[in-house]
Amino acid sequence: MSLATRARFNCIEQAWAYIDRILDGPDGLKVLLCDDATRNILSVVYSQHQLLQHNVVLVDMLSNREHYPMKHLHCIIFCRPSPSSLACVYQELAEGNFASYSLCFSYLLESNIVQSLANADLLNLTTAVNEIYLDTVPLTEYVNIAQLKPTALRSAVAPTVNPITYSQWSTTSFDRMTEAIVGLLLMTNRRPAIRYRGKNKVTEKLAKLVAGKMTTVHQNFPDLKAKDSVLLILDRMDDPVTALVIPWTYEAMIHEIIGF
Repeated sequence: MSLATRARFNCIEQAWAYIDRILDGPDGLKVLLCDDATRNILSVVYSQHQLLQHNVVLVDMLSNREHYPMKHLHCIIFCRPSPSSLACVYQELAEGNFASYSLCFSYLLESNIVQSLANADLLNLTTAVNEIYLDTVPLTEYVNIAQLKPTALRSAVAPTVNPITYSQWSTTSFDRMTEAIVGLLLMTNRRPAIRYRGKNKVTEKLAKLVAGKMTTVHQNFPDLKAKDSVLLILDRMDDPVTALVIPWTYEAMIHEIIGF
């Protein structure tokens, strides 16, 4: 990737552009329903003032079933296509508490999910279904994070296993990280060459999962740019001492190793 190209891309500005696109839906007053993942993204990159500029008068959790019908408001749902969030979307569409619905998902939708959404919309209130590739939290212009939930495996082995040599993740963590990386590649419109730290089981498996997913994605997005881009997968546990000896941040590592 050339220096000029790197300088032009800004994770926060791209997040703003995506959220602006989400909220530039129907005219009039709007309600925004989020799940835990998208709420974290909004709380980091978007302000209440920006929401009001788009006539968003209420932000609520998708899982909150205590809100009463407000037929004078348009509803925008922004969530991950996870089973729990989809169940809430199906229920909301069946109840029809708002004048219309615009559905925005932060990751790729399978065809069976689209069919299930159509089946749940018994009142024909859905006006749009969109994929918005905003599946990570942009902390700064060049740093995104994917928040992994604690798993039973990590909790069980923590007291007995040396964290420096521990090299196993749960399947859930691998799947979530794969989705986060693929979503970021779709956001940047890249299909890169993948490089990873040798003799590291975590980086090797993650690289293979991402490569397999990108092969499938490329069939649907053949225009993804494959030139001048490299995905480098590293494990912080390969060098656990540096972070303890000197002040360390992800930005510092990126500047030192990659040259941003």
